[in-house]
Amino acid sequence: MASVLLTPKLAREAVELVQPSIEALLAQRGKRQCFHIVILDPTIKPWNGSFEEAILYQHSIRKDEWDKDYGAIARSKAVQTWRDGRGHPNILYHELAPASLQAGDAEAWSSFDWFGLTVAGSGVQRWFDFLISGWIALACQMLARDEAETVRNTPDRNTY
Repeated sequence: MASVLLTPKLAREAVELVQPSIEALLAQRGKRQCFHIVILDPTIKPWNGSFEEAILYQHSIRKDEWDKDYGAIARSKAVQTWRDGRGHPNILYHELAPASLQAGDAEAWSSFDWFGLTVAGSGVQRWFDFLISGWIALACQMLARDEAETVRNTPDRNTY
C-alpha cells in the first residue's frame, strides 16, 4: 500500500517549495544552518508495514556541517508519532504521556502530523524544527490536493 497522490517526487517538490523559507529561518533564527527532514507515507501504519517502509522521503540541508546525526534524531521523532498509529505530534508524548517514551527515543519533540501525514525535522531549536515540519506537511497535503484535482478532471477515470 502506498499513497497514490503523495509520491516521493511530490514530497521532494514540497520541500523544494518551502526551502527558501527554511533557509531564511535557519539564517535568521536557527542556532545552526543545517537540518534533516523525514516525511512518512500516510498510508503505511505499524499494522501494515515497517517504519523503514513508511519513510517516503528524506532531505538533508548542509549535512557536512552536522555536529550530531540529525537524520537519526529526525527519524526518532517521526517514529514516536508513527508507532501507535494515532498520528499525534510527539510533543504530546513528551509533555502529556512521557511514560510512553521508549529507550532510544529522541529527547526533543518536533514531529508534526496533519491528518495522518507525519513530518519530522531536526537541526535547530525544537520549536523551529516543529515549524519547518509543519510547513512541509501542509505543502505535501496541498500539493496532493492539487494532484487529486488533476485526477478528478481526467476523462474516463473511475478511481484514483
